Amino acid sequence: MYHHLRSSDLSVFYIGKGTLKRAYTFSKRNHHWNNVKNKHGITVVIVATFLTEEEAYLEEEKQIKEAFNRGCKLTNKTLGGKPEIPLLETRIKMSKAAKYRVQPKRTQAWKNNLKKSATGRTHSQKTKDLISKKQTKICQQKGNQFITGKSQGKHTVATKLKLSRPVYCINNNTYYLSQKYAAESLGIHKGHINQVCKGTRNHTHGYKFQYVNTNT
Repeated sequence: MYHHLRSSDLSVFYIGKGTLKRAYTFSKRNHHWNNVKNKHGITVVIVATFLTEEEAYLEEEKQIKEAFNRGCKLTNKTLGGKPEIPLLETRIKMSKAAKYRVQPKRTQAWKNNLKKSATGRTHSQKTKDLISKKQTKICQQKGNQFITGKSQGKHTVATKLKLSRPVYCINNNTYYLSQKYAAESLGIHKGHINQVCKGTRNHTHGYKFQYVNTNT
């Protein structure tokens, strides 16, 4: 346990806990402590030693409270002890500083950049026309019908049949073009058919299915 005294009148202005090295270390101190040291000078006094850290914490808290009660002007920002609790005066100052802190005024350019980052990248009309022209050309080459506005990007019946995966029902010895057709025909859920084919479900409503290998 150590005290830092003002060299001008030997009044205590800081009470701390730490090793002998910490008592004579003047770096990493708060600005209030530095102001007092620069103005009045400093005298270091070792007042007590303890076997355990807990005892030192308790004594530090006790001496800080007693010093404040006597009217000592300490530069301690906390009441000491463990955990460290900010002083009420310090909390009030911090609250006022946050309340009246001047926020930087947002310029119009700043607002535009924020809006641009929130809405994403925007293309010019010339770029949009080029993209649309290229997409239309690709669709015409691929034979996609949605460019005429008739099917709104949906697959045709022929494409659906091409993309569908046939299934085989073991119970009625019937092949179905897809799980959807099998479900509509038998009145069951197509998701359950998929689970039966994958082996995660033994059957659905007594029906057993398996995928049809179309590569052979």
